[in-house]
Amino acid sequence: MQKGSSGASYKDLWHAVVEGSFPDVDFALALLKKNGSNINSRNSLGLTPLHIATWRNNIPIIRRLLASDADPDARDVESGWSSLHRALHFDHLVVVSVLLQSGASITLEDSKCRTPIDLMSREDKRTIAPEHVLKALAIRNEKARRYLSSMRKKPPIPFSQKFPNVDLGALRLLERLLSFDLKDHPTAEEALTDLYFYGLANVDREPSTQPISKLEFEFERRKLAKDDVRELIYKEILEYHPQMLQEYLRGGDQTNFMYLSSS
Repeated sequence: MQKGSSGASYKDLWHAVVEGSFPDVDFALALLKKNGSNINSRNSLGLTPLHIATWRNNIPIIRRLLASDADPDARDVESGWSSLHRALHFDHLVVVSVLLQSGASITLEDSKCRTPIDLMSREDKRTIAPEHVLKALAIRNEKARRYLSSMRKKPPIPFSQKFPNVDLGALRLLERLLSFDLKDHPTAEEALTDLYFYGLANVDREPSTQPISKLEFEFERRKLAKDDVRELIYKEILEYHPQMLQEYLRGGDQTNFMYLSSS
């Protein structure tokens, strides 16, 4: 407990998280912000509030802390565990999903060089593939996540075995491009710097640009009647008949404008 300037007592953030009181956590976060304090500070046991919320398996408070910039990769003092280490150790898989969606690292090592995957329960390790389930949990769609998590682990067939006569550099690049997790995919710019393209890629001829705006695809949202679709198909055909296209655009005689009929 701490005292404010008015002499009234209030719970600090760590005590509020331990007791699981959402209003107290909100109040403590407001005071933390007002005082300019760090949400990732550690208490006397070397734990951040997010470490404690993860241990308590309190999803609403975990989400609230993450929304307030709690660092999912902050490590405790004693063992170097991140919140993801702790969640997997205690089999709090819903917490794992929340942490992964907030960018928690699955490769961060603790003081004994163990990643969060290494701390999964033995039962989980016997029944599911760690990386497989972690990446599945990071998927937001619940049905897709459930489906992927239920799949059994299959050993991958090396590309070098599948395509024995293909350049190894090309196969390495292909593995990166086809990785399950989109975050592991190289950008077009990164892919062009791959050694496989050495001597071929030319930065001057392949400048980077901004992604195409979603507004460019606004036409896909339009609701089209059957006649609208027919006219669009007709216009596409006219692209291969320039003279007729010009007549059509000028609004000329459309005697040749005939629709096929199923009747």
